[in-house]
Amino acid sequence: VNNLPYKKIPKIVLIHIVQEAARKLNYFPVRNSISPYYSPRAILICKPLDYLTHGQHYTGEFVMAHNDDAIKNNLNPRALECIYLRSSDNIYHQQELYHIQTKRIIT
Repeated sequence: VNNLPYKKIPKIVLIHIVQEAARKLNYFPVRNSISPYYSPRAILICKPLDYLTHGQHYTGEFVMAHNDDAIKNNLNPRALECIYLRSSDNIYHQQELYHIQTKRIIT
């Protein structure tokens, strides 16, 4: 069941789905690997996974992104309708989103 406002998935979202599937394969330990307890990502990056940044949303999920911190009394929307793409691994813990109206990637 597709709850997105498209008959087919946009190309940029499909690209991110495939990239995330390959990226998340490295989140789990491999049976015949160097370590039976640590994943390839844990061995190379040496940073643990955090549920709030890496696992809270899934790729392709409909999310509402807050647009402005200051509340104003105007008719501009306070949240943007987006499709969740992925979390970035930088120190700012940004999320990459696909804005449905503009068809662009925002962070």
